[in-house]
Amino acid sequence: MLYIARAAVQMRDDYSSDYNKGKWYYIKTVDSIEYRWRLCDDLTYEVIGGLFSDRFEALKCAKRMYVTLLYSTLWNGFSILESGCQTYEPNIYVEELDGDEDLFFKQEEYFFWTKTKRGRNLGPSVFEVEDGFEELSEYRSIPLSVTIKWPGSDLSLDNVDEYLFSYSRETQKLLNSIVLGDQADNYGMRMTIYCGLLEHLSPEEKKDLTVQEEIDCLIKHVSSSNLDKEQKDQLKNYLNRGKDVSARQKCKSLCDKYAEKQYCEYSPKQIISAAYTIRSRYAHGDEYVVEEGNPARLIKYVVLDVIKNYLREKENGSHA
Repeated sequence: MLYIARAAVQMRDDYSSDYNKGKWYYIKTVDSIEYRWRLCDDLTYEVIGGLFSDRFEALKCAKRMYVTLLYSTLWNGFSILESGCQTYEPNIYVEELDGDEDLFFKQEEYFFWTKTKRGRNLGPSVFEVEDGFEELSEYRSIPLSVTIKWPGSDLSLDNVDEYLFSYSRETQKLLNSIVLGDQADNYGMRMTIYCGLLEHLSPEEKKDLTVQEEIDCLIKHVSSSNLDKEQKDQLKNYLNRGKDVSARQKCKSLCDKYAEKQYCEYSPKQIISAAYTIRSRYAHGDEYVVEEGNPARLIKYVVLDVIKNYLREKENGSHA
């Protein structure tokens, strides 16, 4: 048996392309592995690599291609409807095509397709074939009705064979959050998602010890005051929270470590400040209009860089 690595995402119905739907286009060949891509009728954008004699080597390739495909589509501003594999769990449902019985497989088995069983249509996967690429047409696809607009531009996948960072449950969740942010029509909600992602990756951090000591003095003063117990508790909780570095400042520190120095003419800190301003106004019900030149429009690229460098460092074992 031979194995074909595949990675796929589904584009939204406003995606356009000058290429013929359903036709495979050659990308390149590296170490005897040929890479191709195509856009399907349902706007599934898929990349394949093969042929492999070892199915686990094919799976490594599929995961690498998927990370590159998903990251690149997000970075280049393409609008994704679905990225696949929202759940990466020990037991995952797989459909038995020739019978009524449901089968359950371990994590890795979920990604392998044969003529009698399949995993999910999107995300990374490996297809079992006997001879070559042509056998992919024998696998049943999931039909969807979409509207296609022409003409448009397409994504360069010249780096599809290159390593970006490992595919994992955390990788999937982080990149899916970017997909969700991209789909938010309201800029306030978009900034809420992106800022929340940065806060999720930011470590807990306390203010200087001298500041904490001053806050402790204020807490003692409140404790000995004539306020009733409920008021005292509320004030003490508020003061205790003041020992923590603000979410905005933690995000700026995170970007100092993981983001690039410049995005167009803006620094990461300028972009974060603009994003938090929009999020704050949105949280208070302000219908804030984002001007064309607002630095907050670039926050997705800051977050993508943070995710990339955060995951790379974590893989290398240097993430605290």
